[in-house]
Amino acid sequence: MRLPILLYFTLQLGFLTAQTFNLNLDNNNNLELWQSMYDNQSNNSIVVMGMSGNFEFASEGLYYQQYDYNGALLNSITYGEAGLKYYGGVVVHDESGNDYCIYQVTDTTVSEFYFYNGEIIIFKINEEGILWTNTIIDTLHIEATLSAIVENDTLYMTGFRNYQPEQHTSTFLYKISPTGDSLALFTYSHPDWNFIGNKIIRAQNGDFLIAGYAMDGFERDRLLLRIAPNGDLLWYQIYPGEDYVAGTYDAFMDIIELEDGNLIAAGRYTDYLFQNANLVKLNAAGEIIWDMSWGEENNDWFEAMELRNDTLFLGGNWRSGFESGYIDAWITAMDTAGNVYWSHTYNPDGIPDNAADDYLYDFTLTGDGGMAFCGWSRRETQDAWVMKLDANGLCDTASCFPDLVNIYQNVLQGNPTPRVYPNPADDFIFIQSAITKNVAVQIWNIHGSLVLENKLAGNITSLNITHLPSGIYAARFISDGEIFGEQMFVVE
Repeated sequence: MRLPILLYFTLQLGFLTAQTFNLNLDNNNNLELWQSMYDNQSNNSIVVMGMSGNFEFASEGLYYQQYDYNGALLNSITYGEAGLKYYGGVVVHDESGNDYCIYQVTDTTVSEFYFYNGEIIIFKINEEGILWTNTIIDTLHIEATLSAIVENDTLYMTGFRNYQPEQHTSTFLYKISPTGDSLALFTYSHPDWNFIGNKIIRAQNGDFLIAGYAMDGFERDRLLLRIAPNGDLLWYQIYPGEDYVAGTYDAFMDIIELEDGNLIAAGRYTDYLFQNANLVKLNAAGEIIWDMSWGEENNDWFEAMELRNDTLFLGGNWRSGFESGYIDAWITAMDTAGNVYWSHTYNPDGIPDNAADDYLYDFTLTGDGGMAFCGWSRRETQDAWVMKLDANGLCDTASCFPDLVNIYQNVLQGNPTPRVYPNPADDFIFIQSAITKNVAVQIWNIHGSLVLENKLAGNITSLNITHLPSGIYAARFISDGEIFGEQMFVVE
């Protein structure tokens, strides 16, 4: 049975010829980390940006590099000013070949109210270098951009704005011109909650979607806002989890829109003292269709997500099951119902002993059918790295390690529909299901007759259908006596 399954996954998830590499930056015991990246398909390159302590006058500054798919360095820029520190970091690309690197910058020589004042600084960069820099100044607030997109020569940003000295935080939608001028600023808040936006996307109908979290004291709950093109707030939803004395850190870190208008949000969900990787499917109104988490008694979470050919690729961080207690970078592939295809962990620093924390910060798909991710490792020093993989999450270096096993999955709400393949089928069908406890499948023909019934035997169940005549059939899924999904398939 295994051969046809592996062949099917290989054909579905892409090409096997994608180039791979792993690059570490160990720069004289200085602090380096990559925070954001994207794939430039126009010239088959990967752009990464972050911050570095390797500056003569600034303790932390801009760090920007571009690599081809072989890992060769194409472009490198560093920048820093005396007395300034650069935090966070987002890079986005426009249609004219320019990059916008966005930071929160603080002046360590001047303090406002209780904290160093945080402002947003934008660097516009192309192959010739830095074209201009612009600082969005507001000395009464602490501001940071956590996500940005570029459309029609307009830069749209979201993040948080902390009002001083009240210490109340709102998320925002900034509109910036190609010359760095502020076109419009919209803020969204709640009198009892602090709103933080982690990711902004543009919906098919032109609306903006901002995913993040709402914070009330020690409690942080997942948050989603839908905003009209003119900046008006259409609605927001706060998705509360369980309340614990130690507080919670539930958050949406990324969001995508499917072709049918449904949404998938990824992030983290707190289960008592531990954070689990969380994936939620919602309709266009923000109502939960299903809600699932992965993890055990430790901290695991998703940071970034991409979609290719109806397959979700999620980049995150995994600690559960490691006796050392350290974190590994983690990538998993699944369908849009949450059925996992494969899952790998990585030690990008090249030492497979789990003796360091390897944090994945951002993740992207590449034009050759592969994928890449970036972040940093904490061992004796803090070193940045970027790794490129093939379509199945594998690479040619010793930094790729075996699949995770015994990934614990918790279905918090709803029942994701299992998946039937291949379709059309011949001798066998395979049923892949995110949930397996007390789930049965019934096969019905077009005349309304039940022709086969079986309980699911795990995440992948095979059924022999050689006795079924050619025709159209329906696979109906039953849990606790209730129908929760159905899929049509053809027997040839």
